[in-house]
Amino acid sequence: TVPGVWGPYQDVILPGMWLYEGGQTAAGSALDRVVKGHPAYREGTSYHDLNTQLGDLTCPSLHRRTASLHIQPDLHGNRSPLAEPALRGMISGLELSRDTLLDTYLAER
Repeated sequence: TVPGVWGPYQDVILPGMWLYEGGQTAAGSALDRVVKGHPAYREGTSYHDLNTQLGDLTCPSLHRRTASLHIQPDLHGNRSPLAEPALRGMISGLELSRDTLLDTYLAER
């Protein structure tokens, strides 16, 4: 076996063929949890809106916005590349004076 790759599974897609699985299958759910759990999130906010806001910023300002905000998004454990189901997520560096949804989204990515 290869760390971070699941399988092999025989006959799951085509008879007589083998399948190996890799990737972060719950990444979208982790991103949703962090973004939709933020106090500034409003129903109807889209990832396109957040990406557009990020596109309007310059590279140096992007780094400064999240220099002290760190997110470990493995809320359900990690399948790939660590294959550690007991791993848990965390958010570190939140501030009362500056904790925007855009910063949280940027740090999550």
